Amino acid sequence: KSIAMFSRDVRTHGLFRAAWIQAIEAQGLAPKVYVRGKGLAGIVRYIGAFIRRRSSIRVVFGVAETLLLNPFANRDDVFVITGLGRLLQRDNARARLARRYLRVLDRGQRIVVLNDDDRHFFQRLYQREICLIHGEGYNFQPAPVRIPSQRALRLAYAGRLLKSKGADMLIEACSRLTGDLTLLLMGDLDFGNSDAIDAK
Repeated sequence: KSIAMFSRDVRTHGLFRAAWIQAIEAQGLAPKVYVRGKGLAGIVRYIGAFIRRRSSIRVVFGVAETLLLNPFANRDDVFVITGLGRLLQRDNARARLARRYLRVLDRGQRIVVLNDDDRHFFQRLYQREICLIHGEGYNFQPAPVRIPSQRALRLAYAGRLLKSKGADMLIEACSRLTGDLTLLLMGDLDFGNSDAIDAK
């Protein structure tokens, strides 16, 4: 069977799907990649491509893409949930509606998540086993970092301030360091998310 991969845009596809493409190509397969892009016409073309590729193994990345393409899915499709995001985590009417929508449209598709919290969430939602694959994205090779002892250290973190992303561990580690250190945190404090770090 051929493989078709569906992502929101070129940037997220390149950043987070590289390991998947590499693994598929290692099997001698060349996945066909589709990105949604912007605008209503882009969405219509994207859904049309998903429907046309029904004989392929279709791999869908992200919560928004799951919500968009789920009505056209079948049991052979794979949905890779790259993070619950605000929509599913919160306890408001919109989040409850999104969860109900996913339950109603469930056809036993294969769900893959990237951390234990998301796995527990989807096991409760679907009442079945969910596949957990830790770590996705680029495989950065570790390189030694040499910091002159007399220089100030400036660190930056960009992303939602969640425990599952390690934001709390970064803050704790930096609080234990001595010397001239600045930690710049750039991201939302999503207090509606059970995974959010403390405001302190």
